[in-house]
Amino acid sequence: MVVFFGGGTVMQEEAQAFREAVAEQVGARSGHGKRYGEALRQRAVEFVAKARAHRMSVNARAKLLGVSEKTLYGWLRAEHAGAIGFRRVEVSSPPWSPSVSTPILISPSSWRVEGLGAEQLVALLRAL
Repeated sequence: MVVFFGGGTVMQEEAQAFREAVAEQVGARSGHGKRYGEALRQRAVEFVAKARAHRMSVNARAKLLGVSEKTLYGWLRAEHAGAIGFRRVEVSSPPWSPSVSTPILISPSSWRVEGLGAEQLVALLRAL
């Protein structure tokens, strides 16, 4: 049983509505192989954000929604990754004569790739 600190009835109703929407979309399938649509995943992530204010654990939130903790963590990671996204960059010639003949890639998180040509760097970025 999940205990809420204020607003509990609303949270339980939202969780019940989510479970009903899952039953409608996914059907009676259980276990692995369920395919949740983007709208359901987004709804679950929004529910988690609201439930966080009620100081519920992720495990309790997952049980309330009727999904596994692993699934819920995956949706939260995907939501966070989507918020980070890619940044548009422009490659231009430097105004000076570089001493290195190949490009150097430095990521926003500070990892560095040297010794590859431009085409190889593009292939590497696509593979990541």
